[in-house]
Amino acid sequence: MDEELFFVTTSRKASELRQQEAQALAKCYQVPYLPRRHYSLAEMQVLYPQYRILLLREERTEIILPDGETLFFHPGLAEIRRKRLEKGEKDRLIEAMQLRSGMRVLDCTLGLAADALVLASIPDVEVVGIEASFLWSIALCSGLKQFASREKRWQGAISRLQVLAGDHMDYLRQFPKESFDVVYFDPMFRHGFAESSAMNPLRALAKKEALTLEAVKLACGVAKRRVILKENARSREFARLGFIKLSGGRYSKVAYGSIEK
Repeated sequence: MDEELFFVTTSRKASELRQQEAQALAKCYQVPYLPRRHYSLAEMQVLYPQYRILLLREERTEIILPDGETLFFHPGLAEIRRKRLEKGEKDRLIEAMQLRSGMRVLDCTLGLAADALVLASIPDVEVVGIEASFLWSIALCSGLKQFASREKRWQGAISRLQVLAGDHMDYLRQFPKESFDVVYFDPMFRHGFAESSAMNPLRALAKKEALTLEAVKLACGVAKRRVILKENARSREFARLGFIKLSGGRYSKVAYGSIEK
């Protein structure tokens, strides 16, 4: 199945405004809009097996996968990490980046956007996130907008987060030299964790290729200060790609690597 082949629909009892939003979204991206009428989601999947479903509910936007799993934006650990920062506690990623107010960060592997939201919660930090899945980027932008309308305290961070859809290699070739203070990679781990259930639906849409040396080289040109890699603490990717592994939590299963400019 082509992951980018999808149609747009709504919940059965969607408001007229939400139906209009769904129709406008479908028109914008030139994909089919199918009214729900009396159909269940399961019936729509049988009728259109080659399509994924972008479902606009009143409270959120979901992607319905063929196995019935749903993928939608939620802040996840970003909420907990932000509260810790507000208490004066340290965040390992922010420490690895040596992030300060006013910096610009390029997140080449946006994913669920939890890291990007935490980074953008630092005053005056701007984050540009690249998402490889066109479909997920649409659902993510919609979800961020809905979340910001409900959670006022996140509005500033979300306003400083820009989502781009496409291959990070293409963007890395286009961005001017040293246009970001930090470039960040958080690719799908070569060996994931069984308990990472939150990531499972995204794996169906995610880019699964290993990070390349060329991407790292391009990132070094775009970064003014450093390039950061997040990986399994036992991963050999740090050495393969030329990153110096940073010391982290004693019992943490993830680690960060850095290439300093």
